[in-house]
Amino acid sequence: MPYVIIDTNTLMADYLLIEANMQTFLRGCQRCHITVCFPEIVIDELIGNYKKDITRLIKEYDSASRKLKRMGVDATTTDLNIEKETEDFRIHIHQMIEHHGVKLISYPSISSKALVEASYSGRKPFKDSGDGFKDFLVFESLRTVAAKQSDEGWFITANSKDFCDASGQLHPDLQSVLREKVAVFRNVHEFNAAVVSPNLEVLEDITSRIRGGQFKGFDLDRALTDLFIKELCDKYHSLATTGTPLDEPTVVSVGAPKTNELTVSRLEKDELLFELSGEIELELSGFIQKSDYYAMSESESEEISVDDGDWNDHVILASTTRDFKFSMTVIFDEAENQPDSVSIEIEPVEDEFG
Repeated sequence: MPYVIIDTNTLMADYLLIEANMQTFLRGCQRCHITVCFPEIVIDELIGNYKKDITRLIKEYDSASRKLKRMGVDATTTDLNIEKETEDFRIHIHQMIEHHGVKLISYPSISSKALVEASYSGRKPFKDSGDGFKDFLVFESLRTVAAKQSDEGWFITANSKDFCDASGQLHPDLQSVLREKVAVFRNVHEFNAAVVSPNLEVLEDITSRIRGGQFKGFDLDRALTDLFIKELCDKYHSLATTGTPLDEPTVVSVGAPKTNELTVSRLEKDELLFELSGEIELELSGFIQKSDYYAMSESESEEISVDDGDWNDHVILASTTRDFKFSMTVIFDEAENQPDSVSIEIEPVEDEFG
């Protein structure tokens, strides 16, 4: 039976495993008879990083609250029990694993001596310094599963530096110890597009009705605009690359999206999968170091609107608009006639600012 193994960094992009990309992955693999495998080391890493992240964010929130209180602003904080929150998260993850039929892969049986010797081998996934034992255990989990399978296998990881070669596929050091080739994907969105979606039932009639504005619950222009506002403006959405000089950018407004491609598939009995791609203009707000702003050429600075030139001694608050390519995944609940979950991937159309 085909299988796919997932790395920690991929799960951290959606800690609760509830957004459309992850739900398409989990449900789609079930529908396509692909075994999803989570190594136990990955789950322990995920829970450890969850605890670390909420601890950091709570400290930042408490610090900001105290500063506001000194300024006469009452921003009451919630007293959270980090240990309880972490334990609740552990329970949630294991419930999701059970619900979606994910196979949990136990820690590899390897001695401490063998682990130390492997760290000095100079082979992937270890770094030159010898660091990388957790990556080694993840790969050994992959190796354990692959040894029992003769069908196609995939590995989803954003850690190409330690697992992959220059082409983005599994490094020869690692591939050489596997019986069959294992293909690598950077994230579940790319895996879904290449493996899951082509194996789902395509519904051309619903696609045509949406294009013609005759599908109840999803008006293409209005629904997309509403989803962009909800997901990018109203919620926290990390923007890894914007092609602008803004630090810590956030989306403050959206233009009218242009949909180039639309595919509708059957995900489950009462759920549809909408996959859309196209272009959209976004207005971004963020910070620029004053020294960087003053060093800009005239053409570069024309693209920037200064909202507060004296935000502090070091940065200005500024905004700019950019065109982005988007890929949107929507799980649509037919019974409720509304989107159930959404995921959006965006990247700049071109890098104006180099």
